[in-house]
Amino acid sequence: MNTEKLIIEPYEYWYCKQQISELVSAYHSVNDKLTLSTLQSLIKGKTENVFGRDPLLEDYWSQILETSLTREKFEKLFEEMKRFVIPMDIPSSKQIDKSFRKVKKCSIQKCP
Repeated sequence: MNTEKLIIEPYEYWYCKQQISELVSAYHSVNDKLTLSTLQSLIKGKTENVFGRDPLLEDYWSQILETSLTREKFEKLFEEMKRFVIPMDIPSSKQIDKSFRKVKKCSIQKCP
């Protein structure tokens, strides 16, 4: 795998996916072209720092801006974009144990 093209953090990927998902929903529910254009500009502004990092990522915008974009094509685009995502570190055993510490049982006192 080419590690120099890993340029998107996992949280950025999911944020962009959520934003574009809203845009796809609008494509199917809004008929006003001005409203769609405004929404496209807003979402592009929110995600431009991610999509502007590489020319290959910028190419996805031409596909995203098509108002005929379906949910299936949207999911396919984001599956392709996973190749740019930096993988998360695998937690150590100690970190996992720390996350799942046992909680001591509290004794329940009867109320007077």
